[in-house]
Amino acid sequence: MKICGNNSFEVPCGQGLAPLPERPLVSIIVPSFNQGAFIRQTIESCLAQDYRPIEIIVVDGASTDNTVEVLKSFGDIPELKWISEPDAGVVDAVNRGFARARGQLAAIQSSDDFYLPGAVTVAVNALMANPERAFVFGDIIKVDTTGCELMRTSLKAFSMENVLSVRTWIPQPATFFRLALARELKGWREEVPYAADTDLWLRMMFRASAVKLDYVMSARTMHEAQRNRRGEEIIRDYQKMTEQLEPLQTAPRLLRRAARAGVLMTTLHYRTSGEWVQWWLRLKAVFLYPPLVADMGILSLLPGWAPLRHGLSRVKRFVTSTEFSKALSAMTLDLPRMAPKLITAGGWVHVGNRGERLVSGSRGVMLSGGWSSDLHACATLPFLGRWLMRRALAEWRFTFNPEQHPSPMPRVSFVIPHRGRDREPLLRLTLASIMAQRTVSVECIVVEQSPVRELVDVPPGVRYLHLAHPEDPLPWRKAWAFNAGVEAASSDIVVCHDADILAPDRYAEEIVNRFQRHDLDVAHFQRFLFCLNRCDTASLLKGDPVGAVAPERIRQHWQGGTLAIRKSAYGVIGGFDERFVGWTGEDREFFDRCRALNQECEGYLPFIHLWHEPQSTKQGHERERNLAHFNQVLMMPRHERIERLRRHD
Repeated sequence: MKICGNNSFEVPCGQGLAPLPERPLVSIIVPSFNQGAFIRQTIESCLAQDYRPIEIIVVDGASTDNTVEVLKSFGDIPELKWISEPDAGVVDAVNRGFARARGQLAAIQSSDDFYLPGAVTVAVNALMANPERAFVFGDIIKVDTTGCELMRTSLKAFSMENVLSVRTWIPQPATFFRLALARELKGWREEVPYAADTDLWLRMMFRASAVKLDYVMSARTMHEAQRNRRGEEIIRDYQKMTEQLEPLQTAPRLLRRAARAGVLMTTLHYRTSGEWVQWWLRLKAVFLYPPLVADMGILSLLPGWAPLRHGLSRVKRFVTSTEFSKALSAMTLDLPRMAPKLITAGGWVHVGNRGERLVSGSRGVMLSGGWSSDLHACATLPFLGRWLMRRALAEWRFTFNPEQHPSPMPRVSFVIPHRGRDREPLLRLTLASIMAQRTVSVECIVVEQSPVRELVDVPPGVRYLHLAHPEDPLPWRKAWAFNAGVEAASSDIVVCHDADILAPDRYAEEIVNRFQRHDLDVAHFQRFLFCLNRCDTASLLKGDPVGAVAPERIRQHWQGGTLAIRKSAYGVIGGFDERFVGWTGEDREFFDRCRALNQECEGYLPFIHLWHEPQSTKQGHERERNLAHFNQVLMMPRHERIERLRRHD
């Protein structure tokens, strides 16, 4: 008998542990059931390890989702073996994996978790370094379903007291062990299905040594269907496991008391109880195993300390948070500066960010030094955003007309690209705001860009063009749609307008008046774009008044959304650049070429942006490609870009 590793009492060290070959085979057992959303990443993380030889054994319990399709997609990779047939649950699946495994070392990886680079190599080296080690384990990170890190562990060193008292724990996704010993101990036990992994580690550590490695070995994906959310079952099985652990019954008194404290700590972790019940459980746990005070803190043993500490920590987090400093700055610096403008007629137009200079014109303002920024104070203090929107809408009404009698000679043509049935309600409300224009006759041209016509019931008075791109109809081609719509426009002034932007009912009137008075070629009158959230957008779609909604975000001088231009001038600068396919960049590049014309960019009109689901491809390779193209073409002189587009026609 001798002391093993960090164990505090003598155990028969290395009993039954056979020598390992120079390059032991590592068997990774993956129990699975209906984890098709995650299992590909699990398998790929195993195959990406820099250690060989390995074998991956997936034991699937006849999943009814796409798990089998994912497994088949790996083809005939010799390192991957899998079965899919009914089983009795995860314990049965793991034990079936033990029976099929051929390795000297093994691991059990959940089908919704994955290994980090180098994990297998680090584990094998640690087990080879000491022939008396039964298992090794490391730290893990916790990630959400998109792979973003939520937190990472920094577990305490291994000792029998630490494990039994739950001062540390052994994460299954980051543990590697000797397969022969696991088989000798009969693998996982059906009697404790919700603590089967910990039960095996405890039985192993009473037979041989173990060590905790300072290495982050695995990632655990946090989602609603996880087994570790079954708190009462875990508490039940953890208590049963310690009661049935035979070596513990004859272990020193300190270990037995540590194990009883561990049951209480597990109950504290998984059971939602009142503050007084939790205080009593902590007090009993510390009485049984006093070293727990170092983790809890002596103040946690005082009655009523937990709610007080929780309240104080929340206050501390808020006072030291970035949000608090932003709110304090907005209240002391922005509110006194903005409030006088919001209580005077037309003053809302001159509201801006601290540090940005607004240049006043004959009617509106321009943002000196660039385009498009968010109003930061309104994001920090939402009541400022609501106040600003109410002031703007008091001067510029938004009304809706669901149908229009077409005019033989419209003064302004609105061209609106569209695609997708999910955006159709937004398009119809946008059209209703345009068809409600006062004193000036307008026409609405909807260019639906889809392989098959989807917009069937076109509102009366709307010109509809279904134009699938002749080369490739699938990508979104906003620039091409604008060019086609402008060519079909009946009036001399056209407005390139997005299908989710509501316009005030005197927008067209302002366009005609300003174009005539100042002989303009192009104009961008947008001052603020009030972006709504999902709920307020739904309210407008149901027919609620515009004044009942509030902005989630306020953009000033947004470079896009709506722009008025003479049809002749549109051709002079070459229209939109059709090499922009997908999302991002086409508006900014077009606006830059508009600087070659007689233009006016004084913002003084409000517009409303309707909420919609984020475009899945908007942040992908299409966006990166368009940004690269945008940066490339802006290196060319403006006149050269115009000449190239005019030649291309």
